[in-house]
Amino acid sequence: MDDPLCLSYLFSRLVPQAACQQGFNLQRPIHSFFMYDRGMPLWAGAWLKWFFASLGGIPVHRGRRLDLKALKSVREHIVNGPFPVTIAPEGATNGHSEIISPLEPGTAQVAFWAVEDLQKAGRVEEVVLLPVGLRYHLSPAQIGPPSIG
Repeated sequence: MDDPLCLSYLFSRLVPQAACQQGFNLQRPIHSFFMYDRGMPLWAGAWLKWFFASLGGIPVHRGRRLDLKALKSVREHIVNGPFPVTIAPEGATNGHSEIISPLEPGTAQVAFWAVEDLQKAGRVEEVVLLPVGLRYHLSPAQIGPPSIG
């Protein structure tokens, strides 16, 4: 549940600060759409569905069958949306900052589809995959806030 909030902070605060330090003036608002597991509101509460939708969340049903509706929405956001799309390629956190879970193949596939969509439309924009790591500070007694690295 922390990932979308951390990435929101990254795009709204840290990216503009870094750009300003390097002499770039970014057009506001700086924001990102993001994918989240549709099941999260089941255990976190219905308020989370509303909250994530308000922030630009795109729900996806993870499982054996592809959620074609969610994938179509993500492709549309990548190709025609005003902001980038963030996707957790691991699909979930594992509670271990130093261990990377197996990556879901969908992240790269969605990027390839977006490139195809742009080519079909005769557009020359690039699709860029930018890895961003979130490092969690976990202890047996409490879970600390993640840091962005």
